[in-house]
Amino acid sequence: MPTTKIEGRIAEIDTLCSVRIESGGLSTAALVNHFNYGRYVGEALDSVAAQTRGVDEIVVIDDGSDPVDVDAVRAASARVGGTLYEQANGGQLTCLQRGVANTSADVVFFLDADDRWSSHYIERVMAIFEKRSDIGFVSTNVGRFAVDGSISVVPQPTRDCGYSQARSLQPGAHCPGTVTSGIAMRREVLDHIFPLPDMPGWTINADEALIVGSSLVGARKYQIGEPLVEYRAHGENNFHGRPYSASIDRRRGVERARLVELLRAREGLPGSLAHWSHHEFRTIESPSYRDYRDHIRVLADPTMPVYVKLYRRIQLFASYRLGKEL
Repeated sequence: MPTTKIEGRIAEIDTLCSVRIESGGLSTAALVNHFNYGRYVGEALDSVAAQTRGVDEIVVIDDGSDPVDVDAVRAASARVGGTLYEQANGGQLTCLQRGVANTSADVVFFLDADDRWSSHYIERVMAIFEKRSDIGFVSTNVGRFAVDGSISVVPQPTRDCGYSQARSLQPGAHCPGTVTSGIAMRREVLDHIFPLPDMPGWTINADEALIVGSSLVGARKYQIGEPLVEYRAHGENNFHGRPYSASIDRRRGVERARLVELLRAREGLPGSLAHWSHHEFRTIESPSYRDYRDHIRVLADPTMPVYVKLYRRIQLFASYRLGKEL
């Protein structure tokens, strides 16, 4: 009878909903970008498969690797049940964009093919996303490990980093984040950043596009101080440990400015958010001197009256040094 069918369908929906609530209600994907790291990619993907809380999808993007490395990533991806996409070499940013385009997961975790995750990584990060619906970006501290087995960790606090939209509009300002392998983001944040045009400055170090882009589109960020990611320092890294290059840094600076202008226009943001920077600063848990300095610099906005700048500086100082709101 129709009523029976309807009741049956309602019961089915209730069951599905209860399962979704019990699982946290958020689907997850690991996005692994790979270029000529065939000797490492197996370890990276094994660390994904060994998580205490598994992901719903494993998406692997090969960026035009040499044949021997392609064979390695094909075998490793098949072993862990990943979906592999192969493309002509276009750089890291193109890999990230293609990977995001080929998953509908609510939360996307990024992993470079030469790095590894500790077994509790997904579990710890998802606990934040499930507890805090306002958090759109979670970064995790990393332990850098060398070929001799030594590991170095720079201590970081676990804290709510709040919003960083006002300062993201300033050239060179710090936006909270970390290396690619320690970044996880909600889908809705990524949908505001991507798609991006070809940006040659981020054929490597594309994590900066994620870090700056997420700040600019208004994501609230959270930092886990525990080193849950193992970043491999092996002497062949495309960015870490490389000597200073004026031409590369110039190009990266240009690409950052390009990204800011593109997303600012897309999001309909004004050229400055200086009038609201003191509110943004108060969203930061235990702000550092760098947080304070960056927000003071935001007040250099030439359109802001001098008396307003002075009062905003007093407000920031009261928040930072005295823990008071004026």
